[in-house]
Amino acid sequence: MEFLMKPALTVRLFGGIDVSWLALILLIAGVAAAVAVAAVLRKKEAAPRKRTIIVAAVLLAAVLGSCALSVLTDATAAEEASGWVKLFGLTIPLERIAFTIHVGEGYSIYWYGVLIAAGFVLALWYGFRKAPAFGVDKDRMMDVVIIGMVAAVLCARAYYLAFDGEPLESVGQFFAIHDGGLAIYGGVIGALLFGGLACWWRKVKLWDMFDLAALGFPIGQAIGRWGNFVNQEVYGQPTGSDWFGMSGSAIGNTPVHPLFLYESLWCAAIFVLLHVLSKRRRFSGQLFSLYLVLYAVGRFFLEGMRNTNYILMLGRFGVSQIVSVVAALAGVALYFILRRRVEPKPEEEYQALFGEPETDPEKEAAAYGLIGCEWDASDEEVDAAYAAARAPFENMETGTDEQRANVAAKLEELAAAYEYIRRSRAAESEPTPPAEPETNESEAE
Repeated sequence: MEFLMKPALTVRLFGGIDVSWLALILLIAGVAAAVAVAAVLRKKEAAPRKRTIIVAAVLLAAVLGSCALSVLTDATAAEEASGWVKLFGLTIPLERIAFTIHVGEGYSIYWYGVLIAAGFVLALWYGFRKAPAFGVDKDRMMDVVIIGMVAAVLCARAYYLAFDGEPLESVGQFFAIHDGGLAIYGGVIGALLFGGLACWWRKVKLWDMFDLAALGFPIGQAIGRWGNFVNQEVYGQPTGSDWFGMSGSAIGNTPVHPLFLYESLWCAAIFVLLHVLSKRRRFSGQLFSLYLVLYAVGRFFLEGMRNTNYILMLGRFGVSQIVSVVAALAGVALYFILRRRVEPKPEEEYQALFGEPETDPEKEAAAYGLIGCEWDASDEEVDAAYAAARAPFENMETGTDEQRANVAAKLEELAAAYEYIRRSRAAESEPTPPAEPETNESEAE
């Protein structure tokens, strides 16, 4: 029992809170119970009244969590804040470490990692909510996300090390991401490249998946940039003001432009815009191409304001600015290329498959085959076959304008075949005028 009262982790908030092993166990048990109750009721398709129980279970888990945090012996005071930041005149004490896990010699979890993880989880949750509307299977999407996430971290690290000008002393240094050194452009490139390969492997529609990614990226970026605030990095030149800007223990007393905040707000604005446009998506890849342009334009100007000591250079130019120009141009080109793929053909070029009835056995056989009935079927059987052929397309859920256009074209083709059959049968049933009797000239004489 004495072991259960020992600190399991120390949260660096409110002067420091020691969470005992018993408190941590109660907290985990409460969350697990809430998740289990919610899963059972959802599986049984609970009525609205029972759904209230789900909410109550979640609240109960929160209460258990609060109780768990209060089941503590005297909490030892954490170390004093290791730094401070003054943002727009407001002084904020900072501690880079979020909490410490008391296992072995202890392991510290930093706010930078916590915020990046929070952004990833929120983006993933949003992506799962939007996946059905984009025609993406959730299970296959998760496979793509896992591969893309791992590749994003590795490529972000490789991108940073490739341009920071410092030699790599060992393989272990490459994986020392807890010491910092990740470049967001490298992460985006890695996620798209290997995520695209995963789409091919799992047979996920590439541009629909990239549209989902375009909605998730700005969420993660907007939240993750606040990790730079805690680390006191990603800032620009002096503002020339006594209060407007950001200063800190690692920055100095001169206010500088808080570029992390500018980019966070820019990414939040991109997300809002793309979220609105996602409800009127005209073609697959539209949101992704717009994300490339919008983010690249904002990043290009922000890099121009950045402190030169923190810019990865390639010759005389900043690497991120060069990549921004390339990304913006690629986004514009991609937008028009993908849009042209779904533009309808001019009306004068359209040729119906089934036109006026004519004595063409091949065309008649194609019409009956499309409807799904035999040529000697009764009129009632033809009507029933036509209704059955239309039903799957009329009840199909479509997410993009391209999908809706394909369904409409299929229904139009079925209607044309059905009308062709009806006209053909009507023509065959019309009475044929009697032929004129032939006269023999010899008999007439």
